[in-house]
Amino acid sequence: GAALGVVGAVANAALVALFPLAIIPVAAGVAAGLAVARGHRATADRAQLALEQVLDHLERGAAPRPPTVLDIVGSVARRIT
Repeated sequence: GAALGVVGAVANAALVALFPLAIIPVAAGVAAGLAVARGHRATADRAQLALEQVLDHLERGAAPRPPTVLDIVGSVARRIT
């Protein structure tokens, strides 16, 4: 019984001593996540601005964009088939 208690106490001491090492990967993961989020902030801001501009055009009833060459080719292809 006493030996088991000593083994448990030693194991507990080892876990307590190694706990700070377990925090290092968590802190590194949080730091990496924040860095990635900051890196994508500019892209997200540009996307939000573009969406707001599209909505503004729709709200004002602005004229639709002129057809592109790809639109014309697709239209012709649909008529042929």
